Amino acid sequence: MSAFDRLLAGSSGSAAPSGSSQTSNDPSSPLQPLNKAEKRFVELSRRRTNALSDAKGTARWWKFLEVLRKTDPVSEETIAVQLRCLLCQTELSASNESRIATSHLRNAGCSKVKASPDLALAVLAAFAA
Repeated sequence: MSAFDRLLAGSSGSAAPSGSSQTSNDPSSPLQPLNKAEKRFVELSRRRTNALSDAKGTARWWKFLEVLRKTDPVSEETIAVQLRCLLCQTELSASNESRIATSHLRNAGCSKVKASPDLALAVLAAFAA
């Protein structure tokens, strides 16, 4: 079970206080402490989901990006989080997602946006919120 699945499974019960860690005294508990990369993956996934369902249309550029989790093949632990452009399949840094989206999509870093004027207009509309 992935950390994201463990987090979702734990959300059906009582919510833990915001400052508490996700640990349990029961060793058979599916909740284990999330490492930094897993927390970042969960947070970015939540942001993307919220942005895509937002009726106001803020941060519509998320529809062009997906959140990727890079895992260690041996331990299955998340070691890095990246963004993938759904247009050109380029993997991008997830350090500052809005800056990355702007530089890759709006400033014509994406090869598909450069090649298609119609797509460029759609991308620009996603930033005009």
